[in-house]
Amino acid sequence: MKAQILIKGQIGGNFRILSKLSNYESKKDTMFNSFTLIYDSVSLAKKDLRKAIKSLKSDDINPTWRDGINKDATHLSYDASEAILYKMYKNEL
Repeated sequence: MKAQILIKGQIGGNFRILSKLSNYESKKDTMFNSFTLIYDSVSLAKKDLRKAIKSLKSDDINPTWRDGINKDATHLSYDASEAILYKMYKNEL
């Protein structure tokens, strides 16, 4: 099952999150410097989000309490931005 990650929020945070995600199949720029990334599978998308938050936290000198990822790796928060994972069903392709 394909997946998509929607990155939205503050411009700086959006670009920082985007720079840490790499295993996506395609990228669409949306309004207000937001992005939609398409992945071949949900597991690849989750793995990429986990890797991204580790990298973001290691780069940041003072990560805030808000910076993190939820337990099932479907929602990443960083600065004033967020990346949300959605499953794509056949009728959405």
